[in-house]
Amino acid sequence: MNSPSRRFDLDVSIADVDFRSATQEQIVKDFAKFDLYFPDGFKTTVFSIEEIEYLVGQHVVALIEKGERHLLQLLYTIDIPEKKFLNMLSQVDFLNVLTHQIVLREAYKVWLRANFSS
Repeated sequence: MNSPSRRFDLDVSIADVDFRSATQEQIVKDFAKFDLYFPDGFKTTVFSIEEIEYLVGQHVVALIEKGERHLLQLLYTIDIPEKKFLNMLSQVDFLNVLTHQIVLREAYKVWLRANFSS
C-alpha cells in the first residue's frame, strides 16, 4: 500500500495487479448504474490497461448512442468535471481521451480509498 504522502501516478499504480483488479471492480460498479455490463471475466481476470480502456470505450460509445444526457450522468458519477469534458470535445481523438480520463478517475478513486480510508 502506498503512503498517504505519495502522489497518484497511474503508470506506477496500474502496474500493480491488485490495484488494477480493484480499478476494474470500481469501473464495473459505476457502469452497472447505467445498465452497462462487462464480460464475466472482467471482475476475476486482471486486464491490461489497454484492454480496460478498450472495453470502457465500447460502453462510452453505447452511452453516446443513448444520448448526451446518459453520458453526462456517467461523467457526473465518475466525477469528471464538466469543464474538463468540454475541453475534450474539441480534441480529434475525443473518444480515446475521454476513455483514458474515465479510467484515470476510476483508478484515482481506488488510490484514494487505499491511501486515505480508515
